Amino acid sequence: LPPFQGKRLFNARVDPHLTAGCEVALDVDMRLLAPLQKVQHTFLQRLIGLNPKAMRAFCFSETGVLPLAYRRIILAARYLQYVLSRPADHLVACALRECELMYSQCAPNWLGDLGVVINRMP
Repeated sequence: LPPFQGKRLFNARVDPHLTAGCEVALDVDMRLLAPLQKVQHTFLQRLIGLNPKAMRAFCFSETGVLPLAYRRIILAARYLQYVLSRPADHLVACALRECELMYSQCAPNWLGDLGVVINRMP
């Protein structure tokens, strides 16, 4: 399979499964993200014919695909941008206000998890 068509196949058939629900269910525990990253790395390694022991950075630089952890954070940030753009009476805006209240009380919530995930990234 040529790399260009393989990347299109990855974006159309594999990536949606790897990023499904990542806007809401954030990757606070990296152990749960590891199997998804393994799928991404294996697909890209086989696509461009890299040895499994080769540096993983080559997979991303050669294909132009973002590493899964970063892609999932970007999608969560875009979801936050969407939520912030909703009118105040919209249900998702009300949920965000509730998250802000919980965050101010140091209770576990989506905003706190988003902060944890962003601060953990190198």
